[in-house]
Amino acid sequence: MTLFSTILLVAASLAVARAWGPVAHGVMTCKALGGGSLSSCLAPSGPSDQYYDVWAATDLPDAAAFGHFNESADASYLCGNLSYLHSPAFGAFMLSQAPPVSSFNAVSFSVGFLGHTLGDVVGFWGARNAASSKGVLCANNVGPCSGSIRYISLWHYMTAIDAHLTFQNKINATALPQVASLPPQSLAWLAAMSQLYNQNVDPTFAPTTAAAVQACVDFWRVDQETSYRLSMLKTSSAVQRQALSEEIGFFTGFSAAKFQSVLDKQVSCGSHVISAAIADVNAGVSPLQVFKNAVANTAQMYNAGACN
Repeated sequence: MTLFSTILLVAASLAVARAWGPVAHGVMTCKALGGGSLSSCLAPSGPSDQYYDVWAATDLPDAAAFGHFNESADASYLCGNLSYLHSPAFGAFMLSQAPPVSSFNAVSFSVGFLGHTLGDVVGFWGARNAASSKGVLCANNVGPCSGSIRYISLWHYMTAIDAHLTFQNKINATALPQVASLPPQSLAWLAAMSQLYNQNVDPTFAPTTAAAVQACVDFWRVDQETSYRLSMLKTSSAVQRQALSEEIGFFTGFSAAKFQSVLDKQVSCGSHVISAAIADVNAGVSPLQVFKNAVANTAQMYNAGACN
């Protein structure tokens, strides 16, 4: 398989399958930032904290994407299909355009958005039956990454992974910022960047509006809040943690020790890919090339056994 065809396959899988849970995305992105700031990044103190917008933006691509699955006739559910925003190249473009000083922290916002999309490349990498290239989100009871995903199973499994990471990293998930915490200026800026991306990078990439993104944020807020509360509940006692271990074992077929080893590698792999992409952007690499480099980097790491 050529690199180009691999990129197309990854892009197609991202158009179908969405994400780790919100905690996993935040953990991978925080680890990518490095610099001894992990504990601060895992517990952002408030809107003035540079890590606050990182966390809040790490789940924004999913907020935009899941409107694609909203078939409700309820007029209050106004999130349309913005799944195309769930794009590593667009995230890289926003980071390249982010001013160091602005009415909100545009750099942190863009890092969070980009981190989410690249974490998905790692988590959903490869085919279920290819042991050398299987992402942790490609479990037998979830579905193959290269084909249909069983969403009820996937969501159940992802909340279990989030709970595990919450406990492992001593995170108070219920205190974390959500996509609904993002300031209006950030959504307006994203909309402006979508217009610029359409004009300068990809004419098939439809410009969006701040109102359209806000509608998806409103739609997604309750799901994200529920995910955070479940992460805390599933680890709130020894009995709950034992049940969580059995739940993860059901989905993966791994022992607790084996799952911990694989998950540690997956998170490390994801954070490495994110960190390299941020460095590429800062070095002036074009957004599409940043994505291509991330795919090549992921393939190389899987082939070397560094991700599972």
